[in-house]
Amino acid sequence: MNPIIYIIADKASGNCYVGSTINPSVRWKRHLYELKKGTHHSYKLQICFNKVGENGIAFSIVQKTDKNDMDAAEQNWITKLDSVKNGMNVCPIAYNPGSFPKSEEHKAKIGKAHKGRKNTEEAKERMSLAAKTRKQRTMTEEQKAAWKLKISNAKKGRRMSEEAKAKLSKSKTGKKTGPMSDAQKEAIRQSKIGKPLSAYQKQRISQGLRAKHGSC
Repeated sequence: MNPIIYIIADKASGNCYVGSTINPSVRWKRHLYELKKGTHHSYKLQICFNKVGENGIAFSIVQKTDKNDMDAAEQNWITKLDSVKNGMNVCPIAYNPGSFPKSEEHKAKIGKAHKGRKNTEEAKERMSLAAKTRKQRTMTEEQKAAWKLKISNAKKGRRMSEEAKAKLSKSKTGKKTGPMSDAQKEAIRQSKIGKPLSAYQKQRISQGLRAKHGSC
């Protein structure tokens, strides 16, 4: 597959992000994945996505190139569209790990572009806003219960090594657990349905029943 230069544009403002890749469909999906998670490396593109959503941006191929010219072609489009100052790129020097070879001069330019960079107050504010979107969203009790049930089901049939058991036991030493919610109790109950009891569990149940009847 031939390398290409692409842009991601804000349909409303026309502001662009310039990139290069050898696999457009995979790269676009990766951009969307990171944007939806709120973890995209370009805080400018992240803020744009947070505002307009997937339907508000467009991915398009602007040039076909080859591996040896990927960086130069991308740099040309970054400069042509002024996509750092008036767009959504954050680095003024094009760099794609998939393009070869990297000259020492190019490496030096990349290093110089990042060295000593100071963000303006506006840039800091934008990065702070983008970072806030990366915080894990608060789940409801029902979502937490469903997630724990999913994890529990995935672990069914697995056996922990003695080393793993020892680490788990050590990590719980001295920890105090608060009261469980009804949703957590239900998740635990559901995870145990159809699971055979261990000899230890049977013994505990038997002791509990004897103590209960003995106190009547």
